[in-house]
Amino acid sequence: MNFGDTRTAHDVSFVDNDFASENAFEIISGSASGKWEQISANSHVSQNLTVIPKNQGIHPLTSTLLQYRKSQNEKEVTVTTAASYSGMYVESLYDYEKRTSKHVTEWSIFVLLCVASVGLPYSMIRYYKKNYEHGIKKN
Repeated sequence: MNFGDTRTAHDVSFVDNDFASENAFEIISGSASGKWEQISANSHVSQNLTVIPKNQGIHPLTSTLLQYRKSQNEKEVTVTTAASYSGMYVESLYDYEKRTSKHVTEWSIFVLLCVASVGLPYSMIRYYKKNYEHGIKKN
């Protein structure tokens, strides 16, 4: 977004080197760099990048490099960086499914154990109340 100035930015380009390595990520769609002839004041452009990580773990992230000229005739190029994060954690599919699953097996075992721990004593009490009176068997 071109904000903070009332002028059009010219020869705008950016490069995000975090996803350029083919060893760590596979680019599915989009580009890790972009270039525009100009961006008007108080307007914005967007760039989407879809990647698939090739391995799990922490991937260090750096700032995106942004370059532009303040006017069309100016020779000086302004260089700035976009916000960066210290790192991005990529977890394996197994760990993700384990963390987000409904745990059906565990809950089923838990319910069966609860029913058994309550149902067995209850059925014994009912049996003794039905067949015994004051500790003596009914005839």
